[in-house]
Amino acid sequence: MLTKEKYILLAAGILSVMASFELIRKRRFARMLIQGGAFLAMLLTGMRVTDRELTKIAAYQAYIGEKQPVACQGRIYRKEVTDDQTVLYLKDCIFQVKSVNYSCNHILVYFDTGQYPIGKTIVVKGVLYPLSEARNEGNFNEKAYYRAKQIDFKVKQAKLLGIYGETNWFAEKLFALAERLKRVYQKEMSPQNAGVMMGMVLGDKSQLDSEIKTMYQKSGLSHVLCVSGLHLSVIGLMSYRFLKKRGGTYRGAGLFAGSLVFCFAYMSGFDVSARRAFLMFLFLLAADGMGRSYDSLTALAAAGVLLLGGNPFLLFYPGFLFSFAAVTGVVVAGKALAAGFLPEHALLKNILTSAGIQLMTLPLVCSFYYEIPVYAVWINLILLPFMGVVLGCGLIGGILGTAVPRLAHLILWLPDLLLLFYEKVCGAFLALPCAQWITGSPGRARLIVYYGLLAVLLFSAGKRTEGQKSTGMRKRLCLGGGMVLLVGILLFPHKKQMEIDVLDVGQGDGIYLCTSDGISMFFDGGSSSVSGVGTYRILPFLKAKGVRRIDYWFVSHTDADHINGLEEILQLDYPIGTVVFPEYGYRDASLEKLEEEIERNGIMICYLKAKESLRTKNDRITCIFPTADYPVEDANAGSMVLLYETEGFRGLFTGDISKAEEEWLTEKTKLPELSFYKAAHHGSNYSNSEDFLKVLSPEVCVVSCGANNRYGHPGKDAVAHMEAYASEICYTMKGGRIRIRKTKEGFAVQNYGKPLEEKVYPVLK
Repeated sequence: MLTKEKYILLAAGILSVMASFELIRKRRFARMLIQGGAFLAMLLTGMRVTDRELTKIAAYQAYIGEKQPVACQGRIYRKEVTDDQTVLYLKDCIFQVKSVNYSCNHILVYFDTGQYPIGKTIVVKGVLYPLSEARNEGNFNEKAYYRAKQIDFKVKQAKLLGIYGETNWFAEKLFALAERLKRVYQKEMSPQNAGVMMGMVLGDKSQLDSEIKTMYQKSGLSHVLCVSGLHLSVIGLMSYRFLKKRGGTYRGAGLFAGSLVFCFAYMSGFDVSARRAFLMFLFLLAADGMGRSYDSLTALAAAGVLLLGGNPFLLFYPGFLFSFAAVTGVVVAGKALAAGFLPEHALLKNILTSAGIQLMTLPLVCSFYYEIPVYAVWINLILLPFMGVVLGCGLIGGILGTAVPRLAHLILWLPDLLLLFYEKVCGAFLALPCAQWITGSPGRARLIVYYGLLAVLLFSAGKRTEGQKSTGMRKRLCLGGGMVLLVGILLFPHKKQMEIDVLDVGQGDGIYLCTSDGISMFFDGGSSSVSGVGTYRILPFLKAKGVRRIDYWFVSHTDADHINGLEEILQLDYPIGTVVFPEYGYRDASLEKLEEEIERNGIMICYLKAKESLRTKNDRITCIFPTADYPVEDANAGSMVLLYETEGFRGLFTGDISKAEEEWLTEKTKLPELSFYKAAHHGSNYSNSEDFLKVLSPEVCVVSCGANNRYGHPGKDAVAHMEAYASEICYTMKGGRIRIRKTKEGFAVQNYGKPLEEKVYPVLK
């Protein structure tokens, strides 16, 4: 439904495009005035829409922040069906919590099975699942991702109460066609390539092999696994030009090509990149039909205005940013570089176009993935020319195969073979040295500097004397040097300083330490409540921090909630220098298995005895437990206890020791007062004794545990002891990652959930 704001945006966009197409002739001032006014109208309207959306969400935000029973109603506008579940996308929604009704944005509803036609309105009851926010740097923010799609929450364990309304037969027919295409690909292609083809043609990644997906992402080819502007351009332009050459009229060819592109985009889910490409294609058809030249940059700007007018939160959606940056790389950066270098061969021009795309999108890759594919330019240069064949044959073979299976077999062998070629090329490049380079999150300041310098470089490259047919070697060297400088800004390592990050890994432990010398260390790394903790919480954090290698990884003991994340990271081949175990710890099958895996990866193993230390230039970390004369009866009792010391700061890492071990340490060891204390055994009542904490008198205690865990951590007695002898207690379950860093005034404590609130404590004497 078109709201008043969307009418304003549409009118402003049309006026701006008219001015850009020079429909208002010989009146340059009038064109500038119209475009300036249109831009101002777009800006003010976008701000109004954003404010209205935030106000609307705030009215019911408190009711969707926790898991609870809910009843809701909405109209189905999209659905995804797999073997084990059906996911429905609802709009025009109303939900009821505690007998109060609220209207909201879109909702995701999960059913075990069932037939639910698109267009129907359904009433369901189930359990409301709030969208989760990131708990550590680098982690996936589900809430932000779905907010850009205007989805407020999920409903699982859903039961249908009622269904009514009319079916959207157009959408249902396209959905049925998509399902038939899936069956054709699964039957006629290899399992891996069928999953790739389903992603390319239908935008369905449910059957995509995780290793293949990772390989494409690391190669810089992830854009081919989703329906993007490249796909729509291939389909639209090929059909349009084919009909024009066969004598078709502008109107007839344009109507057919536009309808074909719309149906294809709609069938694939009409994601933001597909919508952008469809709008730009319509502008191309309009310009061609009116006998005007098509300005791709104007069409791109108009598409952006229309998309953001409908949903301002798209501005923070990775798909939107990547799509627009890639097109800008072609129409601005690629053309400017070509004008600067004046390439004599088509191959060099293609290389410059690919380089333009990479220059525009590299900062986004660093911001969202924290590493860059070093050979992406060359991989795209080799493989993208085959994209039209793969997509065209895949689409034609799939459609014909729904009627005549033999034709599918005759046609789909070619894309099947080409996708195997894609896999081999990507594998070969990824086997080369430095195929992936961890950059870390660049931050706003670095992004501003990068894009500012890029604008200067492109302006210099595009500026040339009229009639110039060649470029001097000096200018080419300057442009090449400028491109290298830009990439260097992203690759330049982050400045390291002393900090401790107690990650939120759920019910478990995972602590990163950067010493004042810049040495990277990690303590434990596992969870009993979060699956894939190493893959989805620990490793993304390290990459976001720009940590390319962990020099020392300390393992206090081998309970699963302390090592299963490390085991995942070992399988992912992340660089680790040395893994450190306690010399007198508890030996069991888990320890032996972990040692074998470490040795298989060619990583050194060090066994640290009590009173032995690892020293850097300014810091020292000492093992104070277990000792040779302490009777270790289980893994927890044999936890390695480490004391970290640097100028004015001391921290204690305790593993899962109990009161018995704490009493031993209190009696046998001269324990110092602490700046930082990692609560033993996740804040258990069977640890963190009063006498132990009285001796340590820590400034800050940090409890690492999961919310609503079945162990009852942290215990009331343990919390009472910490409150009595510590200045502050921080909990990962409440606000996510806890960071402690050195400052000029002392050391600062920051909670990830409240980044602006930071408390500073004095250094130790």
